[in-house]
Amino acid sequence: MKAVFVTGGKQYTVAEGDVLFIEKLAVEAEQTVKFDQVLAVLDGENSKIGAPVVEGAVVEAKVVKNGKGKKIDVLKYKAKKNEKTHIGHRQPYTKVEITKIALDFKSMTKIEFFTEDERITGFSVSGHSGYAEAGSDIVCAAISAAVAMAEATINDVCGAKAKVRVKEEDARITLTLPTSCDEEESVQACLAGMMLYLCSLRDDYPDNIEVLEV
Repeated sequence: MKAVFVTGGKQYTVAEGDVLFIEKLAVEAEQTVKFDQVLAVLDGENSKIGAPVVEGAVVEAKVVKNGKGKKIDVLKYKAKKNEKTHIGHRQPYTKVEITKIALDFKSMTKIEFFTEDERITGFSVSGHSGYAEAGSDIVCAAISAAVAMAEATINDVCGAKAKVRVKEEDARITLTLPTSCDEEESVQACLAGMMLYLCSLRDDYPDNIEVLEV
């Protein structure tokens, strides 16, 4: 996940763990600072673009140190007066490490069932339900079990030879049926049952699951 935020009149694109130098802040080393002028949060299917900022989005950072940059020499010369002015400047900065990109909006698993002339031709499942942390999310576990059972029934039991694609970068799995199947009735019954189950799960967890028929 990445975020674009503004501080000191400049924009920065960061991810957790990044270290950067920003305009000097009135803070001490080891303190935590929060930036709420977040213009965008980039997270695959759950990306948000602000108008102008993303409500509830915050970038947190730990102050590493305050300091000054390298000296810049500025020489001014007025030809008519034969005057020379030499100025040295060191720009103050605050060095920070990004520790967290926090959001108050919930992520959601999006499930799409593709239909054509009342025939279910496949489905796509993407995103994290946001019900709990990864590894402890019972909603994601239930969805994953339904997807695995449907794929095994369609391909291993019914021999439908459906095409399955997995995109890890945006946590998406897509199953597409061939134009016709030998066990068409059984395959359709399996997909219809999966749809009913996931709709029931959505009714129990409406903030975490979205089921669409497209």
